[in-house]
Amino acid sequence: MSSSNGSKESSTQSRIDLPLVHWLVLVFIIAITFAAFFPVLNNGFVNWDDDKNILQNPNYRGLGWTNLCWMFTTLHMGHYQPLSWVTFGLDYLLWGMDPFGYHLTNLLLHAGNAVLFYFVGLRLLRLTFSAPTVLADHSLRLASGFAALVFSIHPLRVESVAWVTERRDVLSGLFFLWTILCYLKAVEVRETRSRREWMSAALTVYFLSLLSKASGITLPLVLLVLDIYPLRRLTGGLRGWFGPEHRRVLWEKVPFLLFALWAGIGAGIAQYRSGAVTPFEKHGILARVGQALFGLVIYLWKTILPLGLSPLYDLTGRVDLVGRTLLLSGALVLIISIALFVLRRCWPAGLAIWVYYVTVLAPVLGIVQSGPQVAADRYTYLSCLGWALLAGAGLLYYWKLSLRYRKLRPTLIVVNSLAVLVLVALASLTWTQTKVWHDSENLWRYVLKVNEQSALAHNNLGNALVDEERLEEAAEQFHQALLIDPGFARAHYNLGVVLTRQGRSEEAKNHFREALRQIKKNRGIARRESSE
Repeated sequence: MSSSNGSKESSTQSRIDLPLVHWLVLVFIIAITFAAFFPVLNNGFVNWDDDKNILQNPNYRGLGWTNLCWMFTTLHMGHYQPLSWVTFGLDYLLWGMDPFGYHLTNLLLHAGNAVLFYFVGLRLLRLTFSAPTVLADHSLRLASGFAALVFSIHPLRVESVAWVTERRDVLSGLFFLWTILCYLKAVEVRETRSRREWMSAALTVYFLSLLSKASGITLPLVLLVLDIYPLRRLTGGLRGWFGPEHRRVLWEKVPFLLFALWAGIGAGIAQYRSGAVTPFEKHGILARVGQALFGLVIYLWKTILPLGLSPLYDLTGRVDLVGRTLLLSGALVLIISIALFVLRRCWPAGLAIWVYYVTVLAPVLGIVQSGPQVAADRYTYLSCLGWALLAGAGLLYYWKLSLRYRKLRPTLIVVNSLAVLVLVALASLTWTQTKVWHDSENLWRYVLKVNEQSALAHNNLGNALVDEERLEEAAEQFHQALLIDPGFARAHYNLGVVLTRQGRSEEAKNHFREALRQIKKNRGIARRESSE
């Protein structure tokens, strides 16, 4: 009788503990994410596309028929992102032009992504680690919560959250993670009708992700990676994948692939029409390969040691893409790839995470170069999810080892303390990094601290100073930009405007002429490449 009562009490305690731990972890994730990013709510708009997208653009202001037609047809600034525009329109209705509301929406979306990643991580960790007991399930939830926080409060996330223009990152990321969650659920259920419903839900949410930003075009490949490991739906090597028993798994990806092709083609057209794509004459194929290899290494390194982050890693900076950087980056990428391939049978998760990382980064590694950056923190928003999950898995693995080997149990305090210190350090770095985006002048002065040889940063700092009527200081910044890049058309034009306002008309004319000459030269390069 007492044994029966004890069993009932244990069962009741299990039902109470699991939901309690579950909700405590979720509340903790949201609270810590908000705490780390809290300074962003005091930030304003910056003259790094926020001016063109938000301050000078009346088209998104509202959700009327005219506004919606513009949102779903425009390629403004080289992006097709109608759903992101809809959220900006809603912000305008709620907040007007107060930047607080726009930043709050970004932060809410990012916190939502942290919660979604917690659920995705929980399912993936369960597939990798068995959890036969309540205690083990507690560990799974805590490890998944740790992974979600490593993702959400990492300073590499600041650019996507603190930069209003990059709303598209956090919004598309929300639907990207939601898609994966629906897909995992579809694979998990056995009843055919439920499976189809979940798969339809995944496809619908994926379409919403692509309407927010085209960054999710690699998702069909990501789903294949998940099918190989940890789902193990594709087995028997490459030849076995095309066998009769696996064809249904492959056919499931066709609708996702069609959506991805549509979004990819649209994104390419938008970028070319905006003039953002750098011609091969200016940035050769060898430099692009070097940039791609450099990106694979630098994003991994910055994930491990997130110091010296910058809103702009200028393409014209000090990175030698065709020399030592190319050789060292290439060698490191090759070593990592070979090592993980060799270890694939004893540690398949390592290769799966690496393939996911390379796959998601592939469109933004610079083979088709768009913009002035050699790399960008925002490109890690989805690509580095695997490394955060690996951190949670590592913590969970050590907990399991300590249960098996008593000698390790005294070290649990040290390991858990280190995990807490990692979160504190990441939150502290993020808190500091969010303040970089406080205003335009602060933003560009920080960029110049990291790289004083950025012509674009000098030019944009000059524009910020012009807005404050500090014309002498602005002219000095434009001069500095032209010392670094004499062919910088925008700096010539901006300096001409300042000189005109200072009554130095003749000097201004020379800069206007040079700006026009450089624009014609660049258009000529673009026309030659398009004809070839």
